Amino acid sequence: MSVQAGLILDHRLAECGGPVVGRVSWTGNRKLDRVGVVLRYRTEGRGDVDAALVAHYELGTAESGHARFRLDVPPLGPVTYHGQLLRLLWQVAVHIPVAKASTRAGAGLAIADLTVAPRGWTAPQAARPGG
Repeated sequence: MSVQAGLILDHRLAECGGPVVGRVSWTGNRKLDRVGVVLRYRTEGRGDVDAALVAHYELGTAESGHARFRLDVPPLGPVTYHGQLLRLLWQVAVHIPVAKASTRAGAGLAIADLTVAPRGWTAPQAARPGG
């Protein structure tokens, strides 16, 4: 059995200081390593590249399982940004360690992108769930 992970977010839009909630499932953790979900951001573009892990949720060491999780965005963000010279991107990722010799890219890893907005910001109608 190969290592697999799945990740579903309840919403792909979060506010600074607000929660990111979802469901995760995994199988194939035969070494019984720690499985976890993380909230992180990274920058892309000209200049220095930056990345930070801002929240972590432990899922335990079971070979397989499923769970709900909640991660909190820091109150001061930063917010998602898509400019010409710089982009700031947020992701939630579930990680199951795999053998270093694994040839499958992304084995044991599931990623979901999300947008972080300032507190009190209202999404345009087209961006809202069901809109």
